[in-house]
This record gives sequence, structure tokens and C-alpha cells, in this order.
Amino acid sequence: RNEPFLAVHIRRGIDRRRGFCDQESSRRCFGWNISQAMCYPDTPAVAEKIAQVQRRYGVQHVFIATDAPHTDVLEQLMASHGIKYVRYGQHGPTAKLGAEFSLPVDQMVCATAPYFLGNVPSTVTATILQERDALGFSRETSDFFGFGHEELADFRHRWEPSADFSASRMVLCSPAEGGAK
Repeated sequence: RNEPFLAVHIRRGIDRRRGFCDQESSRRCFGWNISQAMCYPDTPAVAEKIAQVQRRYGVQHVFIATDAPHTDVLEQLMASHGIKYVRYGQHGPTAKLGAEFSLPVDQMVCATAPYFLGNVPSTVTATILQERDALGFSRETSDFFGFGHEELADFRHRWEPSADFSASRMVLCSPAEGGAK
């Protein structure tokens, strides 16, 4: 169907809990201090934010891109909020490519979606944002987990990718090494 939808990238890998959200490196890489709500929001907050953004943009359909090893809790919470969604190869059309292609497919769908909700300290979200900028999407069509009005306004009107952010498309910023690895 040709209806507008919200694409959501939510990073849930275990590395998120092991120093990835360090304040010093996050400020250097992303331009603002990354809170736990931005880096690894709890599952109820994820479902609530998806529902909030879905209402704001007036969309019924949601595409979920995640590396979550167990999605059952997230799926139950989204159902309790009335969120209908698809994931590549799991819910929705049958995947035509192998599982090794799920990340590039997720990135492509998120980058070209009418609306996007991302996990700002993620390198996947960084890649999606740069592609959305290159494709000419308004920053008014993007939002992030854990962002308040101030951070969102800063992103939409003042934020420019730093060299470390641009490098984060390929490598992680590391506080131990003083910059991009």
C-alpha cells in the first residue's frame, strides 16, 4: 500500500549497556550529552514514544528495525498501545533476501520513510540521518528516543554533523582513545 508510515530504529544490543553512553564521548560524537533514555530507553518508554510520534504524524503503519534478541516484550507493549507494525522478514511480507541483508534493508526503509524515529547514539541511526539529509527530507520528519523539546529543536534547527559523528557511520567513538577509533 502507498500510505505514509513511521520507520523506527531502536538499538537493543547488549553493547548499549557497556559504556556506549559515556557522557564525554557522546558529547564529542553527537553534540549533546546522551542520557540513558536516549541510549537505551526502557521497553515501556519505547512503546509510548512510538505511539506519541505516530499520533503526531497521523500515521497508522509502523516499520520496526531493531537488533533486539527477544522482541516478545516489545511486541506485547506495542500491541497494548494499539501499534500495528511490520519487521523485515518477521511480520509483513516474506523476506526475499537472507537474514544477512536485514540491516541494509532496515536502513534503506528507514532512510526513505516519510517519518523516522531513531536511537540517536546508534551508528545505524547516524547513517539513516545522513541519508535522509542527502535525500532532502525535512528534519521536521525525524524524532528520537529520549529527546525533549530542547534537544529536538537543536537537532532540527542548529545541529550539524561533527567529524566524529560522520566517522561514527563506520566506527564508534571511544572515550579511551580520545575520539574515533
